[in-house]
Amino acid sequence: MTVTSSTNFDINELNQKIEELLVCEDKILKLKEIVPEFNQLVKFIDKYSLG
Repeated sequence: MTVTSSTNFDINELNQKIEELLVCEDKILKLKEIVPEFNQLVKFIDKYSLG
């Protein structure tokens, strides 16, 4: 079970990071920067060989 709370994030900063994501080389790294929880998903996929 996962319990989380909302995260305040400036919408202009988020939009900028999304724009950067669309053009960057390392999309995984950028996703980890934007959504820290994404790192846990990557670990889960690696652990259970779902990717």
